[in-house]
Amino acid sequence: MRDAVVSMYPDGLAAKANSLPIVDLSHSTDYHKIAEAFGGYGEKVEDPAKLKGAIGRALEQVAQGRQATLNVVCQRR
Repeated sequence: MRDAVVSMYPDGLAAKANSLPIVDLSHSTDYHKIAEAFGGYGEKVEDPAKLKGAIGRALEQVAQGRQATLNVVCQRR
């Protein structure tokens, strides 16, 4: 992706930076907060044991007509 962006914009941000915004996942973005900001349901899940419950809560919100975002944080290998 970086190469494609650099080829389109050789003097742009991608050419000057080692990583691209939105593509670099080295830090955790609070995607669930974005959903909340727009009136949706958002939940961050960091414990695999809590994922099933979080999916259930999100589906309940969807059934009520709200959009839902689960921000599932996975460990790197």
